[in-house]
Amino acid sequence: MREERNSEDVGSPCAHGYPVTVKVSVVGPGRVGMARAYTLALKGVVRAPLDVRAGHLHDVADSEVVVISASVPMNADLTDRNALAEGNVALMKTLLPSIATVAPQAKMTVLSNPVDVLTWQALRLTGFPAERVMGIGTLVDSARFREGLSRELAIHPDGIRSYVLGGARQHAVSGHEAGPGGGDPIKDPRGRRELFASTVGARLEVFKLKGHTSMRWPLRRPRPSRRSY
Repeated sequence: MREERNSEDVGSPCAHGYPVTVKVSVVGPGRVGMARAYTLALKGVVRAPLDVRAGHLHDVADSEVVVISASVPMNADLTDRNALAEGNVALMKTLLPSIATVAPQAKMTVLSNPVDVLTWQALRLTGFPAERVMGIGTLVDSARFREGLSRELAIHPDGIRSYVLGGARQHAVSGHEAGPGGGDPIKDPRGRRELFASTVGARLEVFKLKGHTSMRWPLRRPRPSRRSY
């Protein structure tokens, strides 16, 4: 999948107030790839024409951003995304060297699982410098965690600087005490740890219910009255 601007539109402002001149290629336009393309277009990061089709890796040529969401099939009974490592590493070996050849200056974002393993493989297989290869990591988990804390603390999520660190599920670590909420430290009662546990388990729950995790779904918890945090 490719997303790029009409040449006559280059330099015109987008919703963020800066010119949109990037060519973004999404490799692996399944549910996750399509969600990323939709989000990029919705936020004005890319504009028409939105070219959605089965293509070849040479279509990625001269891309400034390449999003990797290609993956081997995931079984419905998947319980550990590390089980995808062998198949997806083999897949990356067939894709990434060619992408690096046709788009040598691109910045690469890895969404495929297991993210940390494949981000490391992307560094090795492309030869790109580390600052041009990024993995989504625990970004989605952190967003869910902040939303849950927001409901408990009655603070907007943008005012909370707490993160889920490490890897997925059993390898994740809560960093909520290191980040403030509304400018004040966040305490660590047992309920926070339960919230954290439900957060890191949400990906698997969403996958079991939907069959994919192409969108970030919030935790559904009743918002309490304002209280001390």
